[in-house]
Amino acid sequence: METQDPTISDIPRPSSLHIGAVPPSHILDLNAYPVLRPSYLLLTNSSTHRQTSPLNVADVHAAWTAADRLESGSHGVKYMVIYNCGREAGCSRSHKHMQLFPCPPDFVLFPDRTPDECLKVPYVYELVRLDPSSSRADDTTLQIFTAYRTCLQRARAVLGIEEGEHVPHNVVLVREWILVIPRRKGRVGGVSANAAGMMGLVWVASEEELEEWSRRGGFRLLGELGIAVGRGHNQRKTDGPAIQPP
Repeated sequence: METQDPTISDIPRPSSLHIGAVPPSHILDLNAYPVLRPSYLLLTNSSTHRQTSPLNVADVHAAWTAADRLESGSHGVKYMVIYNCGREAGCSRSHKHMQLFPCPPDFVLFPDRTPDECLKVPYVYELVRLDPSSSRADDTTLQIFTAYRTCLQRARAVLGIEEGEHVPHNVVLVREWILVIPRRKGRVGGVSANAAGMMGLVWVASEEELEEWSRRGGFRLLGELGIAVGRGHNQRKTDGPAIQPP
């Protein structure tokens, strides 16, 4: 049930975790339950915005603004933004929010690898490389949002979902690219994965869960959680800048 006050979040937010506003429509908090440190939650001001809705222009603007500010004070550390759209995408909270955290220094995200290595990913994904030369925040926001909408429409088609219906998917955003992963399942057996998990940064809560990942194989499980390559589907990517804003 949604609260009657649209400014109150359904996520408990101790004041000690609050960092500040990301105008005009978001707030930035420290994540109370981080796996990677530091870890942040970027929430909409209004709790009427649900995690089953796609990102809008304001979400993209807030994500880019927050990541840019964090990177500017991090001495070269690269940040990633993730969004888990719906339960099938590994979402655990209903208030619309994104997560931000530094990329682990000893882990290379697969879009940053060679094209041949990208082809070894076990699930369908939509990737658009961004133009790093944009200097104006509004231009960058529009570029990212245009790329995201293109990827989302492709994900909708791959999943066979009608226009206007919820599209379960993950989003991963860094300065150089945006990635959308269509999702069929949030859990297979006793294991689950959000956007970070689909990138290979798997978080487990127990020895039993770790054993299941090992026994069944991460490659196979990630394919089942998304859309497995080889069942009439392949990855699609744009190896150049996204559509430029007018």
